[in-house]
Amino acid sequence: MVVLLVLLALVYSISAQNPTGGDMAPQYGNGNPIDGVFADIVTHEQPIIAQAMETFSPAGKTAFIQALKANREGASDESNSIMDALKKDAPADCQKFNDAVIQLEAEVQNLPPAVQNVFELGPKKIWIEGAHVTSEDIQNFAQAMDKMTAEEKTVYFQLFPGCKGFYNSPYFQAALDGQFDARQLDVKM
Repeated sequence: MVVLLVLLALVYSISAQNPTGGDMAPQYGNGNPIDGVFADIVTHEQPIIAQAMETFSPAGKTAFIQALKANREGASDESNSIMDALKKDAPADCQKFNDAVIQLEAEVQNLPPAVQNVFELGPKKIWIEGAHVTSEDIQNFAQAMDKMTAEEKTVYFQLFPGCKGFYNSPYFQAALDGQFDARQLDVKM
């Protein structure tokens, strides 16, 4: 479930054209960098998930970003550390997120098998499960995306609009070739 969160960081980094891990914490609203990073991530997130995340409490936002950062740095060996952090620090936000993931997975089940495969390799593995992302993970995701038909890509990009930016970026070819360094995706706080 937490892999969706990490791919979200991938798409965020690429969509924001900040793949080198520069300062991703602009000062928003109250000047809290957590709010800035979180707001930027939500902007690039899958719409069903974004709607749930927009309602997170301050504690949920902080838990999410800190766990995401720990995953990105490889500090957490547990694939569900983001959900664990949300359960511990913001149980209501954890439930909102979990409900959104269930809704998203239900929608994906009605899509063509190739689209389901790309979801499994990309948003689900990298975002929902929250695993530490490797260059091979990104390459597998890019290769599966590249193999989809034009119609399948249209369906996929309607459900995951942030992935279209990755697909149309120069980083996609690097990922396809196995030359995209996953360490470029680090979240800086």
